Amino acid sequence: MLSLHPGFGGATSANANIIKMLSNQNEVFYIDEYLEFTQMYLEGNSENVKLIHYPLRKNKFFPWRIKKTIQDLEPDFIIVA
Repeated sequence: MLSLHPGFGGATSANANIIKMLSNQNEVFYIDEYLEFTQMYLEGNSENVKLIHYPLRKNKFFPWRIKKTIQDLEPDFIIVA
C-alpha cells in the first residue's frame, strides 16, 4: 500500500483502518513519507504490517526509485491511497 497524501484530512486514520483490515489475512507493506502519523493508529495491531519510510518530496524527481522499492517487495497487489 502506497500512501501519497497521508497528512490531509482523515487520510491517516482511513489508511490505518485499511491496513488493519488487510493485515488480518495478508502481509502488508505500507510505504509512506509520514509514518509517525500512521504509527499512532497501528500501535501493536499487527505483526503482518511492515512500515517503510519513503520521502516522496525528496524523491519526486526520481520516480524510478519508488518503482524499484515496490518491485523489490514483489507485491501481489499495489494499493495507492
